Amino acid sequence: MNKSKIIMAGIGGAALTASLVTGWLVYSANSAKAELREEYEGLVSSAERLNSAKIAPAAESLKAIEANDKALKAWYDEAFQFVSAADLVADANVYRESFKQTMVNGARRLSKLPGEAEEGRLVKKNFNFGFPFITTATMPEQEKLAVYQRQWAEVYHFVEMIAQAGALELLNVTVAAPKPAVVEEKPSRGRGRGRDKAVEKKPLAAVETYTFKFTARAGALVRVLNAIAVEERFTTVDSLAFMRADDTLATILGAGKDKDAAGRKASRRRQSRRAQAEAETAEGEEPKEENKKGLVTDPASVVPFTVELTLSTYDFGTGTKSYSTLLKLSGDGDESEGEGLAADAEAEVAAETQEQEGDTPAAAAAGQADQAADKEVK
Repeated sequence: MNKSKIIMAGIGGAALTASLVTGWLVYSANSAKAELREEYEGLVSSAERLNSAKIAPAAESLKAIEANDKALKAWYDEAFQFVSAADLVADANVYRESFKQTMVNGARRLSKLPGEAEEGRLVKKNFNFGFPFITTATMPEQEKLAVYQRQWAEVYHFVEMIAQAGALELLNVTVAAPKPAVVEEKPSRGRGRGRDKAVEKKPLAAVETYTFKFTARAGALVRVLNAIAVEERFTTVDSLAFMRADDTLATILGAGKDKDAAGRKASRRRQSRRAQAEAETAEGEEPKEENKKGLVTDPASVVPFTVELTLSTYDFGTGTKSYSTLLKLSGDGDESEGEGLAADAEAEVAAETQEQEGDTPAAAAAGQADQAADKEVK
């Protein structure tokens, strides 16, 4: 072998060695990179599993959760017992003939409550208290007797309350159609992973709504609202509207179709007063200042209000006492009970009126001065 071949063989061997070393280095780098990528992906997966996994609570947290759950349950039971204290249950063995007689007897008692409608009574003759079949030959439906028992008991109770507060006349009672029951929603666990949790709906309360339209003075209206505020049965005031009978602003706003006619009459009255004032001025007399009625209703005015009160009652279905037992509405009720009820209500209203007016001469003089001032303003 000559010298040139030896040199070429050495160069080839060195190149082969260099390529082998380079290949090994590249392979090692790729292997290290793959290991690093695999380790990184493993760490990311572990972090995601930890982030989405349920955290095991500590012993202190479990004790706090149990204590809070007991406190919440005790509060819920106490609140539920409070709001459902006056829940009642319908009589099962009731037939429509006997129940209608019960309602008629109750309506007779309510019709004898004191007021200023007719003959010193709270209502006019043939008042049906929101139930047309009381004054007609129609019979209540047998399948609705349970609902009618609750509705009639509540109407009876609230009418008696309004009368005892000192209302002057009960104009109308409206019994609204029963509302859908209030539903309590509780989530329940799904059986499969990823499924939506089902919602368990449980009836919580039956709701009845009534509207009472009556006339009363300011003091009587306040007594009605105070009585509702301390009502044992869970009751809410949905709406309250009241208007004074001779309120000029309310009359103009509610005139409707008679607005133009009222405007013409008012214009003629103003022209007449103006002509009279000019005539008096021409005769050398001082013009009289016109009495102007303010737009704000005086709370102490003796003029009654026309009140429209809408109430809703809630029954949670925990009652054990029947409606008729609570209100003493037996079908064999006599007339003397109604007379005693009316006398008691009339005596209570008279006592409250005497207490408000005062028994001393100074109080009587002050009351007369207030009435004179009211007449002067009017």
